[in-house]
Amino acid sequence: MICPPALAKGTVAVEITNAQDQSIRIKTPVRRMAVLPSDTLEVVRILDAADRVVGVNNTIAMKPSFWPDLKTRERIGQPFVPNYEQIVSLWPDLVLAYGWRPGKELEEKLLPLGIQVLRLDFFRPSTLIREIQDLGRLLGKSTRAEAYASWHDDLVTMLKKRLRNQQRRPTVYMEAYADYHASGPGSGGYEMGLLAGGNLIASDFEITNPQISTEFIVSKNPDVIVKMVSHSNAYDNDVPCMLEDVRNNLMQRPGWSYTSAVKTGRVYAISSDVGPGPRGIVGVLYLARCFYPDAFTDIDIRKIHQQYLERFQGIPYKGAYVFPENWHLKIQDKNA
Repeated sequence: MICPPALAKGTVAVEITNAQDQSIRIKTPVRRMAVLPSDTLEVVRILDAADRVVGVNNTIAMKPSFWPDLKTRERIGQPFVPNYEQIVSLWPDLVLAYGWRPGKELEEKLLPLGIQVLRLDFFRPSTLIREIQDLGRLLGKSTRAEAYASWHDDLVTMLKKRLRNQQRRPTVYMEAYADYHASGPGSGGYEMGLLAGGNLIASDFEITNPQISTEFIVSKNPDVIVKMVSHSNAYDNDVPCMLEDVRNNLMQRPGWSYTSAVKTGRVYAISSDVGPGPRGIVGVLYLARCFYPDAFTDIDIRKIHQQYLERFQGIPYKGAYVFPENWHLKIQDKNA
């Protein structure tokens, strides 16, 4: 029989509010973590705690240049479909997962073995900073958490200040990763669109990603159309061919030529790499630039993204994340 290692002396329980808004107690110190979501793994690296990670999801090895320090860690399955045997074999102190997926079987299988589970989302702008601060406190990395929070909040403050000067909010259709499914209330993409100053046409729906019709789109006649693209690895693709193809397909959808967005060319494809998550503020700035073409001409979003990657991820800037991007007036050499 395999038995978990005994808890070290001096264990202290830290109270954390999880993604389901429940208060739970996690025993510390946390020295070994298995991390299911990639967003969460990015946050762990923000907190300079990657050395404690013993297991990651299967996709991490497929992006070796983005995850040079974690690409060889043990694979523990997919974010929503973990390999429980592999997780147990690593005996982590803590497993980090999304709020609702995997389901309750995650706790049912791991808690009886003494393996703790903490569910945090990191993809909702409204709770992102609080979750990062909580995880930082749990891991003894509050200084790093506050450094990120300050950087992030300065950008949000700048954004809101500029949006106050805008007299009209454009109507926006934001499409989720699945075709003909809107980013609706409760989704990270929806929150990003609101923060960027959009008047989202899916606001009256009561579900997160409602399926919509061409008739609905034409009747709402959005000024701007944006699709979040589930990009396999934007970091390693300097030429946005995939994003360009997605944008062209949007422009050519039957009936959409009647919308103001298609008529004026204000149709954009944005990579999920800057979608909901710790890099979401970069995506929000891209959205704001799409919504208000004249209000952010002096903001170098690529430079901001570079700051994030170098300061909080420890990797250089590269990649292509939005198409079209010809409204950038200040594009600096990524190797500068």
